[in-house]
Amino acid sequence: MKHLALILLLLINTAFKPADVISTRFNPPAGYHRVAAPAGSFGAYLQSLPLKPAGTQTKTYKGATVRTDAYTAAVVDLSIGTQDLQQCADAVIRLRAEYLYKQNNYKAIAFNFTSGFKCDFVHYADGYRYSSERWVKNGQRLQLRQLYALPNPGI
Repeated sequence: MKHLALILLLLINTAFKPADVISTRFNPPAGYHRVAAPAGSFGAYLQSLPLKPAGTQTKTYKGATVRTDAYTAAVVDLSIGTQDLQQCADAVIRLRAEYLYKQNNYKAIAFNFTSGFKCDFVHYADGYRYSSERWVKNGQRLQLRQLYALPNPGI
């Protein structure tokens, strides 16, 4: 009976272990503490991004392994698709857009191009597409059910 209780305790402990996320994998340096990000904030969202197991190799959009060294602290467990669409700032733009999308805050999903043009999700969802520094109505309007069918990472 004692062994059964120990096995049950181990199973429960492993089954309900918190996910490996940024806030649990990385401790603040000695003498410092982590400032709690307000619940539902972008900071809390970033701190809760799921991580692949420690030591996971970094991959390109084509699946090839890239240089992974001591400077690679972790690999976030998110799909990057099969096209070369995410470089540097694009990754942060994507994370911010996915956070706002998950919050159903579609009107806030907007980013400025280097030209200054404001590209927003509401126009895109209404069927507008960017062309020569302006919106052109040449796409199909996304219906609400199509909006909800867009991949939502649910993080």
